[in-house]
Amino acid sequence: MDLKKDITDSNLVAAIQEQIKKKENSFIAVYYDNSSNPTLVSDIFAAIQGKKEAYVVAGDGERLKWVFKGEYIKNPKDVHLKVDISPLKSTNSANKSKISRLVGNTPTCVLSFAHNGELPGKTRIRVDMDSVFPGTTKKYFWLYHFTGNDLDCIAENVSVDNKGILDFWITHNSDYVITDRRIPVNTWDDDDDEEDSESRNSHRFAEVRPNDTGNKENPHTGGY
Repeated sequence: MDLKKDITDSNLVAAIQEQIKKKENSFIAVYYDNSSNPTLVSDIFAAIQGKKEAYVVAGDGERLKWVFKGEYIKNPKDVHLKVDISPLKSTNSANKSKISRLVGNTPTCVLSFAHNGELPGKTRIRVDMDSVFPGTTKKYFWLYHFTGNDLDCIAENVSVDNKGILDFWITHNSDYVITDRRIPVNTWDDDDDEEDSESRNSHRFAEVRPNDTGNKENPHTGGY
């Protein structure tokens, strides 16, 4: 059974709790107006925490969707959902100039998330790349490190699906950079101090989800 609600609905948390009581494998779709400053409150994550088949999918249409699975929720907290998805030249990211220096003239798209820090749990993100970065089926996916002012290549030659969707998991909000080729970027040298080396190894905030066919994670729609 699906539950479709607007994020501004004051009874949203109660509706989600009721939905889970009715049926364990609940798919809960939450919609918002991209012109607003939408927030999923911590009570929503608390309601689905530990529920293996409970999903909350939040989005403002087809351009970007957040997929939160109850089984991955570890630390319920408020999450600001606004994401700026733009070519580098028009991004609103505060790191625009720094990223520009790193990528040079390479065609680049920036996904700039709100500063939520660590997310409540591992979160799936689905982005319609055709709407912002058309023309290539292979992408390079990077994490921008605020502290080191460098880019970390998360995945190379990433394939978008036949609908132009890039599908990946994140545990931490930051600026993510997508290019159509590999670029020479600053990296942390082997002789960096131990703290930086451990930070780089332990803070893998993202992973690209392999394209698969017949995805059955969401028994209601087949799409999540």
